[in-house]
Amino acid sequence: IRVEYPLELAELLINDPGRWDIERLRKQIEQQRSTSIDLSDPQPVLFLYMTVWVDQNQVAYFREDVYQRDARILEGLAGDVRLREKSLTLNPLL
Repeated sequence: IRVEYPLELAELLINDPGRWDIERLRKQIEQQRSTSIDLSDPQPVLFLYMTVWVDQNQVAYFREDVYQRDARILEGLAGDVRLREKSLTLNPLL
């Protein structure tokens, strides 16, 4: 995934300035080895994949659907609308 400020995000999520500041994270990355760090306060993560969006000036932007997700969404939109009494659990792998 793309993150604009990955070190700052990591520092914020790790939330252990005595052990993991940005400089230590940089040094760890330079070693080019994977490292697992348990978070003291795990956070939910939302992945948002958009191939079209509208900016604040109402200008639409379109991008290639590199993960081929649009066709499935369009199929769903073309189907019958059904109301459900129970909430849905989304499968993050779909």
